[in-house]
Amino acid sequence: MKPAETPAPGAALLAALTESRTFVAEHMAFGLSFSGRWSEETVTDLLCQKAAPALQPILFTRNQEALVGADWLWWFIERDSGICFGLLCQAKNLKKKGKDWYIGFEQENKTYGPQMANFLAAAEHFQVPAAYLLYCGTPAYRTGLGCTQHAPPDCVRCERSAVSVLSALAADYLVSRRPEGAAAAAFQSALPLEDLADPDLPQELFDINLDICGPELREFLLDPQYRAPLVAKKIFEQLSRLRLSVFSRASIAMKSHRDTMVFPQLPDDSGHFSAPYFRHVLRGLRREIPDYVREALEGNAVPLDVSERVAGIVVVHV
Repeated sequence: MKPAETPAPGAALLAALTESRTFVAEHMAFGLSFSGRWSEETVTDLLCQKAAPALQPILFTRNQEALVGADWLWWFIERDSGICFGLLCQAKNLKKKGKDWYIGFEQENKTYGPQMANFLAAAEHFQVPAAYLLYCGTPAYRTGLGCTQHAPPDCVRCERSAVSVLSALAADYLVSRRPEGAAAAAFQSALPLEDLADPDLPQELFDINLDICGPELREFLLDPQYRAPLVAKKIFEQLSRLRLSVFSRASIAMKSHRDTMVFPQLPDDSGHFSAPYFRHVLRGLRREIPDYVREALEGNAVPLDVSERVAGIVVVHV
């Protein structure tokens, strides 16, 4: 008898995210045909529901929604090792007005400045990166807006992009550099959510600061990663790619951070971003989960500084 093959790391999560993306894409298609729109909150609820138990939502409060949006703290947790990666996510719809595209963090939006500042401040409080979860509808809805790998008429990447993730630092950079086309640039820079769990996709990454990175950090950047480190690497790659396009000096300084971080020593390089991008992303990669996540998983109350800042936690088992 042929021995059963061991599933690739993250295979179950990849399958769950792929199935949930298909499910919510159908919901968005129905919303478009029925009323011309869909609800961000409903899509988030359906996404978590369909991907359960790989995704486990723990709801807190919505008191802060007017201030920072319906933000959720996503924690990708390895049960066996305890390694985890935290990501503060805010849902945004891709909207079409005439021939133009909008997402809601463009400078034309009067709430852009305060909302972005509050979002990044919340991420700073939790010491995790911030990212937008983009709900982009169907390929038919996005006619005229292709991904960077666009291959019509049936582009697989565009199909997978119904639910995508984009670093908030990348979004902020794109708005400041190309305000008139920020939404289109954001869509093209974003990564299909399910790709965060797919180690078989290319992981080639060359960062402008590679020469000053320590051996463990270099290994993280250059070698294939799995599970929680893979998610961190995929988010980091969005910023690293944009950093390569900026003609300014790389950092020659390293800065030490908290010991619970997997990489406590990081290049202190901001490029043209609003914060040092190594720290912004990799502070979320930890050796153990925060106490408030443990309390939430055990069904206990979390501190007010957590429950008053986000709608809840989404625990993702990787």
